Amino acid sequence: MKNQFIVLIEADYASNNYCAYVPALRLSAVGDTEEETLALATELITMEIIKNPSKSTFSSKVVSVEVDIEPALVKKMIVFKQ
Repeated sequence: MKNQFIVLIEADYASNNYCAYVPALRLSAVGDTEEETLALATELITMEIIKNPSKSTFSSKVVSVEVDIEPALVKKMIVFKQ
């Protein structure tokens, strides 16, 4: 039986690696490459389902948020960072 899960992958430039998060199971994995990280996340999902087949999953969805940033505020932020 196949199940589908949302996996969020982020590049962590400070640590020079990738992090994967599976919101439905509250699991995360870290790897050196995107491919390794996704493989580790897939393995974690499989282990979690085998360990507890009747485990309830958390509801999750992906949304896009639009943010209106005032130009004056952006200029202040740029000046502040210099």
